[in-house]
Amino acid sequence: MGSVRFDFSRLPLVATLAVSWLLVGCVVQVDSEGQVATEQARFEVDGIPEVTLSTFNGRIDVRAWDRPEVAVDVEKRGATSELLDGIQVVSDQDGSRIHVQVQRSPQGTWDFVGAPQSARVTAWVPARCRLVVRSDDGSISVEGVEGPIELRTADGSLTALKVKGDVRAHTGDGRIKIEDVEGRCDLTTGDGNVSVRGRIMDLNVRTGDGSVTVRALPGSSMRTNWNVETGDGAVVLILPASFDAELDAFTGDGRVRIAGLVPELRFDRDAEGRDRSRQSLRTRLGDGGHLLKIRTSDGSIALKSVD
Repeated sequence: MGSVRFDFSRLPLVATLAVSWLLVGCVVQVDSEGQVATEQARFEVDGIPEVTLSTFNGRIDVRAWDRPEVAVDVEKRGATSELLDGIQVVSDQDGSRIHVQVQRSPQGTWDFVGAPQSARVTAWVPARCRLVVRSDDGSISVEGVEGPIELRTADGSLTALKVKGDVRAHTGDGRIKIEDVEGRCDLTTGDGNVSVRGRIMDLNVRTGDGSVTVRALPGSSMRTNWNVETGDGAVVLILPASFDAELDAFTGDGRVRIAGLVPELRFDRDAEGRDRSRQSLRTRLGDGGHLLKIRTSDGSIALKSVD
């Protein structure tokens, strides 16, 4: 159906950033899923901004660009106009610090039992940016940002592509995918697979239920101890051939296998010499150093060298 665009350009200037959202633009539409409204805002910044984005229910996507400004679009959805009006966008800027929060108004929201409300956030930030992104219920993706980066959601997947700096990601229920990372990774999920690829400096991975795949490219190194843990799932670590660590791997129900990293290592074999596996393995990789601890309650553990 048609849309209505509100022109606020004639309103007097006031010193509230909440109004600045309306000055930039607001579009209201009606589709098969109910009421939809889009709000937009722009924030000029100097230097490296600190950006915090959050929504009560919905996906958040963040992309880097080469402009000295932060742009945020919020797509609000409600089954009724009352529910749509109950979604508020609150923002403030203090120099290079920008905070945008999408929240539900406490008035009248729960009169419509079971009626959906959501708000999807799409943002563009300078490539160098201190970033915090949170959703109470929804997936989060970030691409091209040089951090530090913090991602949190109670329910949804987390994805970070082509990122640098410290990456902290936590989801209560969902997969975590970190690709082309350069820096430290601290990743936890209550239920979901975890995959990491890049030049990794420090690593902490925990999943309550899911597989873990780590591909540490040449240039990766351990500045502190690494920990990889899953309650139920396989673990695969692909490491540089010259990687230095003290390995401590254990599986409660499965086998530990290693190839290409410790040539002199000899596993127990069966009567026919075919079995090169066991449940627990402690050995030195390269020149040793920090502890590389791997645990799974149920699943195999495989360590390989980068091709």
